[in-house]
Amino acid sequence: SDHTHKEWALLFGTPQIALGSWSIIFGVVCLIFVLQGMSVLALLIPYIRLQMMQFHVVVDMIGLLANSVIFGLLMLQGDVFCSDPIVNIVTYVIANTAWCASSIICTLLVMNRICELTERPNVFK
Repeated sequence: SDHTHKEWALLFGTPQIALGSWSIIFGVVCLIFVLQGMSVLALLIPYIRLQMMQFHVVVDMIGLLANSVIFGLLMLQGDVFCSDPIVNIVTYVIANTAWCASSIICTLLVMNRICELTERPNVFK
């Protein structure tokens, strides 16, 4: 690379105060709502679909942290990829893994519901 990490940040890193603040506030508000939903699901644990939904909530919280809160902090700093590639790659991997896990859990929830509707509830036990 032609520049050091600090040079990349100085040359191209522009702090995005409004968008970074919005991202953090939105993420924290969503996390508060998700935690409230999690407390309700914690009371209904005996059912397998509710256990899967509770795991889905945990995965969503991880995704929200990566996509909103960490991303907002990086925007407030004016971070560009070349100024801190390790943090950006780790954040991307966490966000992408959370999205993939969320998609798989949703598919399993659909399959669980189909098995219940077709009178095959023992498949997921």
